[in-house]
Amino acid sequence: MLAPETFSIDDDGYGHVIEGREGSYDEENVRKAIRNCPERAIKVLGADQSS
Repeated sequence: MLAPETFSIDDDGYGHVIEGREGSYDEENVRKAIRNCPERAIKVLGADQSS
C-alpha cells in the first residue's frame, strides 16, 4: 500500500485516512496513492491538485 502512514485498510478492503492524520502527511506518498488508486476514490480537499 502507498502512504501507509496516512491510510489504513479495513476488514472489508476499504481505505480510510488514519484518524489524526488528516492534515499531516507525506505529500509525495499521498500523491502517488492518488495517482495509483484504481477506483479514483482519493482526493485532497482544499489543496492544489496540480501534479
